Amino acid sequence: MKAYIIEKDGVKGVVRADKVAADWGQYIIANYTEQIPEEDVPFAIVTETADEYGNPTKTVSIDGSKKTAKEASVKKIKDVDEAYTLLNVEVYAEMEDIFYTKKSDSATANYEMWNHMANNPALYNSQGLKSEKQVNNEDGTELYSPGSALDTDEKIVAYAQRKVEQADSYIVWRSNRIQQFRNEKKSIEES
Repeated sequence: MKAYIIEKDGVKGVVRADKVAADWGQYIIANYTEQIPEEDVPFAIVTETADEYGNPTKTVSIDGSKKTAKEASVKKIKDVDEAYTLLNVEVYAEMEDIFYTKKSDSATANYEMWNHMANNPALYNSQGLKSEKQVNNEDGTELYSPGSALDTDEKIVAYAQRKVEQADSYIVWRSNRIQQFRNEKKSIEES
């Protein structure tokens, strides 16, 4: 099947001869041969030369430096995407561990609830509340195991204050993790 390399508005591509519009002749820069992979056509350089009989002919070659630059650009985009995906995986995993949810609005509501609980334990001590998951002290020792009753003011305050501490630590960690991503992104883009 006959095809042409065309260049229109600075973009090069391959178009089958039967798909070339009548007014596209001005955009045809060479005949396409399968010796050049189609994905390399955007990097094609067409040189007008003469054959051994002096007849004008066109030679198509590939500009390796442009191809290498494009490949490097594509790799940078992929690397940034991978770093961003990892950031999200880590942030949401940590959020779920602390707030028991991956939804920001629910995490915010839990944070506000824990603050309210810490300041108003009498409103909660007769509600039949239980620790949903294990909550540890800062030193790693167990404060509450899953299902522990939160039925006194002291238990409510201790639980709520610890959850607020964990949430505050998460907020700082998240901020640092986002900055780490920004630094990594900048490093990738500048490399």
